[in-house]
This record gives sequence, structure tokens and C-alpha cells, in this order.
Amino acid sequence: MALDKYASLLRELNEDKENESKLTSLNDRILVIDGLNTYIRCWSATPSLNEDGVHIGGIVGTLKSVAALIRQYKPTRCIIVFDGVDGNKRRRKLYPQYKEGRKFKINVNRAEHMKQTEDTEMESMRLQFTRLSQYLQQLPMSILSVDGIEADDVIAYIATDAYPKAEILISSSDKDFLQLVDDRIKVWAPVKKQLMDDDKVLEKFKIPPHNLLLYRAFDGDNSDNITGINGVGIKGLLKNVPFLADGGKVTIDEIIDYAQAQIDDGNKYAIFKKIVDGRDILERNCKLMNLRENTNIPGPTKLKIKRLIDMDINKLDRMSFKKMFMTDKMFNAIGNIDNWLTTSFNTLETFARK
Repeated sequence: MALDKYASLLRELNEDKENESKLTSLNDRILVIDGLNTYIRCWSATPSLNEDGVHIGGIVGTLKSVAALIRQYKPTRCIIVFDGVDGNKRRRKLYPQYKEGRKFKINVNRAEHMKQTEDTEMESMRLQFTRLSQYLQQLPMSILSVDGIEADDVIAYIATDAYPKAEILISSSDKDFLQLVDDRIKVWAPVKKQLMDDDKVLEKFKIPPHNLLLYRAFDGDNSDNITGINGVGIKGLLKNVPFLADGGKVTIDEIIDYAQAQIDDGNKYAIFKKIVDGRDILERNCKLMNLRENTNIPGPTKLKIKRLIDMDINKLDRMSFKKMFMTDKMFNAIGNIDNWLTTSFNTLETFARK
């Protein structure tokens, strides 16, 4: 058994080296990072302080998280996407309650003596975010924020349409991205440290990625204040609408027609009536949650996004980065900053200059 395990590991390592040797141009393998999702997670979870005892977890946590992903995944380029101003405007037109009343919950990892008031924490978050953006500008990657569009839509457009032949890894804890997974697009779930490919999505939800949007439409999304259909959960769907788990792509009409046929045949299971009565909710939620079809991005905005990501990538500015690093007194947060910059970003720099 031990020999089999090591033989399997050796094959995987050889396959990785072979795949890396096939990467020749900038857009062969793209790492796309959900910027705000990553920042908030790191700001909350990372208790790091600088030499003056000031919390810097948002900055250093995000930088280390991004660098670790780059070293692990070895992309030819990295794109970090943040929400634009009024990003949820288009979805609010469809559903005014979208993200209504959403409030950031303070649940931070801090030493007891470092805990602050909510207002002070929010100010720290804002200041660190501003400083983080300055650090990112010194690295060989693309930073995007498009007004009127949410980061989710920009990321989905990049993955599905902008670079349709590239290997794509999306890093985010947002489950909406799992609907994009296919033989070319994968999602890194940073909290659980899982790489979600076709098999992993199917294993977790018992539904293939191309039908996951429908399940999400039934379930809703509490974090975005999107209501679902009460009493129609994943177990009930799989039991009573089994073809949702099959290989073929399923539509809302097919599910509604199937449920109506069950009712017409005298099937008294309440779930079928809930499905039929919930058509409007399903259609609304699919429009709100659909990322693959890029329905929330106007044509001119798509051209703008493509123009932005096709612009020259910033050079790795070691001196400016290290100067900021010293000014912020983050010496204890990242050891041997020169080596860290080299091992994390030199390959990106090489592909950016090809």
C-alpha cells in the first residue's frame, strides 16, 4: 500500500511538471482572486501586529494568502477583482431587497487586550484596505474594479468569455462560483482549503456543476437576502426530482413540467406543488445568481473589462514594496522579504514581460 501511495504521488508530480512545461504565454493559466472576499476573511482571521502593536492582519494576511496561492498553483498571471461602486445596482432593479439590511458582523480573531469597539475596527479595516491596494500595485498582477458591476460578474466573465481557452482557478469562499466549474475552470475554497473540480462539486452536492444554479435558486442565499422556496431542500429535490443529478443540463421548465405531471397523476407529495407555485421565485433567483451567462454585464462594460485586463501588467517594484514594508514596520510578519518576493512573484513577472 505504501509503495502504491508513493507511486501515485510520483505520477502526480511528473504530471504537474509536464503541465507546467506546456505553459508558454501570459494567459495560459490564470489565477482570479475575489479581492474583497479574501481581504475580509484575512482581516478577520489574522491577528498579526506590527512592531508598534498595530493590527496589520488585513494587509499581511491578504498578501500571504495571494502569494501562497501563486506558489502552489503556479499561474502565468494573476487577476484580483474588487467590487465597483454601485456594483449591485442592476440586481437591485430586479429585486429591491437584494443585500438589503446586510450588515458586516464583527467576529475577529484578536488577543483579548487588542479587542476594540466596532467603530474602531471598521476604521482599521478601511485604512488597511487602502494600504493593501497600494501594496498590490507594486506586484506583477492586474487589479480590477469596474463601477456598476459586482466582482462576481467580472470574475465570471473573465473565466468563461474573456479567456475561453485558459486554465482558470477562482479563489473565493462564495459558493456561487461553483456553478462555473467544468473541465477548464476550478474553484479554490480557502476556508476549507479544497480545490473544487467537477468531481468534488458532485461529491459535495450530489448535483453536477451545470445544474447547481437550479439548486441554489431553490435554496436562496441568506447572505444576500435572497429568499428561496421553503420546504424544498437538497434531499427532497434529489429524492423527488432525481434527473437533476443526471449528466444532462436541466431547465426550470423541465422541473416545473415534471412537478405538474406528478400532480396531474395524483401524486400528493407537497414538494411538487411548492415547485410549481414557486416558478416566479425560481426564475427570479436564477436571474440574480446566474454567473455563467454574464446576463448582468452590458456589452460596453464587457469591452471595458477586456480592455483593462489586456493592459500592460505592473512590474514587480521591489524597492517601493520594501520601502512600504519598512514604513509599516511589518518585519515580523514576513521573514526574508527579498526571498518571499522572488519565490512568489518572479514567475508572474517573467510571463508578464514575454
